[in-house]
Amino acid sequence: EQVLEQVRGSYRRVDPDARVGRVTAVIADVDLVAVGEIKLDGFRIGDFVSVIDAGQNIIANGRVVAITADSLHVRYDKASAKRDPRDGDLAVATTLKR
Repeated sequence: EQVLEQVRGSYRRVDPDARVGRVTAVIADVDLVAVGEIKLDGFRIGDFVSVIDAGQNIIANGRVVAITADSLHVRYDKASAKRDPRDGDLAVATTLKR
């Protein structure tokens, strides 16, 4: 929880509208992650999201493919991913990328 809040603070200093959530589920065989603990209003299908590790290194980039009541579903680009995302990784959406 502390890492999530620290990363949120870092991104919001650069972009006050940045959103950071936690990867809560991964289905690697279809390149899909669920992202929770993130403010969902304003997201649209097709929005750009980066998956990062606790060191804020980009692991993968993807696009929102579904929005549920409590999470985003993001299909990531496996070909350019450094590794498959894992539960507990973070997901970032900034207005600079959207």
